[in-house]
Amino acid sequence: MDLFKLDGDVALVTGAGSGIGQAIAIGLAEAGADIACFGHASKGGLDETAHRITALGRKALVLNGTV
Repeated sequence: MDLFKLDGDVALVTGAGSGIGQAIAIGLAEAGADIACFGHASKGGLDETAHRITALGRKALVLNGTV
């Protein structure tokens, strides 16, 4: 039984390049969401997160900036 399904949803995750943000982005993708990965370009890691999300069969968009 799936308790947490996000099929067809899109999530925006800030700080998706590392740590908790990366784990949340991947977890949401595992639940079926496509992910917009937002973070600061100089901190790196966003492309790795996006690669891991697409490996799960979900869409990933990398957005650079500061909040």
